Amino acid sequence: MIRWAICLALFFQAFGLCFAEDTLAPLVKRTVSAVVTIKTLKKTANSVGSGFVINPQGFIITNDHVVDKEDKVQVLFVKVVKGKHVQGKELLGRVILHEPKLDIAVIQVPAQNMPVLTIGNSEDVQQGDTVIAIGSPLGISNTVTKGIISNNDLEINGDSYIQSDVMLDSGNSGGPLIDQEGYVIGVNTLVLKDPQKKNSQKISCSIPINRVANLLAKKGIPFAVNSTNHKDAFTKSTAIANVTKEEPSNKFSIPLKVIACLFILFISSAIFILIRRRRRAFKEPEVKINLEQEPNVDIQLH
Repeated sequence: MIRWAICLALFFQAFGLCFAEDTLAPLVKRTVSAVVTIKTLKKTANSVGSGFVINPQGFIITNDHVVDKEDKVQVLFVKVVKGKHVQGKELLGRVILHEPKLDIAVIQVPAQNMPVLTIGNSEDVQQGDTVIAIGSPLGISNTVTKGIISNNDLEINGDSYIQSDVMLDSGNSGGPLIDQEGYVIGVNTLVLKDPQKKNSQKISCSIPINRVANLLAKKGIPFAVNSTNHKDAFTKSTAIANVTKEEPSNKFSIPLKVIACLFILFISSAIFILIRRRRRAFKEPEVKINLEQEPNVDIQLH
């Protein structure tokens, strides 16, 4: 009976592994190095923000209100070494584009071969999609928060935003909103809150990345884009020829949890077969009863 219980326990453990939620650690590991902290040269309450690299030659996207009309800013990079954040380079960046209407600015730093984030397609965003935000809330570099898309077309003052429940705070502005495939679908920009309610829920809003990509293409600023998702999204722009395209990998890979699930199922099946063989090998001797012989019965009356 104990052996059967062990088999069942192993089976249900394997079943649970097959349907367990995937960790987002691999996604964060391959995207976090392309996110930067931006500091303005003048020290104010809102002098820290976030940004992300869109081109190996040092082009960085952020919010225009982060750079605050300045022409030069400090850009801090963070490296991930053995799963830990290590302070990287600190470079002086030059603001090459201000677009206050869209609240987007572009910074260029003197660097080459930088890790980049790839532009996705915000038109494909659906309510319920899992997303992560990476930024520097309160100046804490490369902080990651997770949430879902609450509204893929929230209108604020005539402009469209992506609403999510990822936790954003001061310093997250300009950072990327990333989908589960690692593509940027939005630029984290603002938080809505009822000022009359102290503990009211914050609503996080991001600029759809397609609006940003159209601006970059018109200005001739190159960026990495997932061409299979966008198809003809930027064909009207004359600058699309400068865009760096990243083709998706065709390599087939088996998730680690599936391998673990199959291994546990194999072990439990082997134990089950072993138990059956042992039971057959050690059968109890059969007890034969001679029905022709009448049993001696002693009947007593009370």
